[in-house]
Amino acid sequence: MDNIYSQLMQSLITATKSIFPDNKVIRANNNGQEPDNPYIVISLIRNNQIGLAQNDTHLSATGKMRTRVNYEALVQFSFISIDNEVAADLAYTFIQYLNTPKTREIFKINNLGKTGVSSIRNVSSKRESEWAQHYNIDVTFVYSSITTQDMTPI
Repeated sequence: MDNIYSQLMQSLITATKSIFPDNKVIRANNNGQEPDNPYIVISLIRNNQIGLAQNDTHLSATGKMRTRVNYEALVQFSFISIDNEVAADLAYTFIQYLNTPKTREIFKINNLGKTGVSSIRNVSSKRESEWAQHYNIDVTFVYSSITTQDMTPI
């Protein structure tokens, strides 16, 4: 069985850690302890299939057939810190970095192509004794998933 969701999330985390090696990067809704500040949270908001699936026209010599499906994923990146300037700087730096050749290459190595970016949203929240600063950015990526299955020749 293919682990398409896990592979997508791992690609997003790996790419983000490459851009921000000094910050903790986690999946949303992980039920773990809150990491030290600052940190980055990745959440898959939506994942849509684009177009039709593409199949090999012939079976391989070992009786396998590949199916390729293209997807468009909307991903929310949350930059969180007790310090407003730190959270804001991470978010604004990320927006800037998304436009650099190095960052495009990092995402390409992780099989992701950026196709769109939202504006930055400040959605800070009150904690018990202080405010936690949250800056959110939605990024649209495209990627492909290939599934290989055994087929019986007719």
